Amino acid sequence: MPSKKKAHRRYGYAAEKFWQAVDALASGTAPIQRRIADAALFLIRLKDEDVPPELLERHHSLVERLTCTPAAGDEGTIVATARALSDEDASRLASEIVSVFLQVAPDFMP
Repeated sequence: MPSKKKAHRRYGYAAEKFWQAVDALASGTAPIQRRIADAALFLIRLKDEDVPPELLERHHSLVERLTCTPAAGDEGTIVATARALSDEDASRLASEIVSVFLQVAPDFMP
C-alpha cells in the first residue's frame, strides 16, 4: 500500500482542483447556482487518471450532474445546468463536492 505522502503526490492535481472548487463555493458571494458553475470549471479539467480509483464513480457522477442541461444561446452546458438547479439541488451538489474533496485530500493544504 502506498504511503500517504506518495498518494498525496499521485493525486495532488485532483486535490488541487477539488480545493479550488470548494474555495469557489465557500468564498464567492454570488448565488449558489453561479458558485456551482464556477466550481464545475475546475472539476471538468480532471481526467480519470487524476482521480483515485475509489472516487472515480463519484467524480463522473458530479461531472454528469454539472453538465446535464444542453447549452442554450451563448451560455455553455455548465451555466445552463447551474441555472436550472433549485437551491436544494445546488446545495446537495455543493455538499458532494466538499465530501469528495475531503476524501481525495484529507491532509491537503493549499
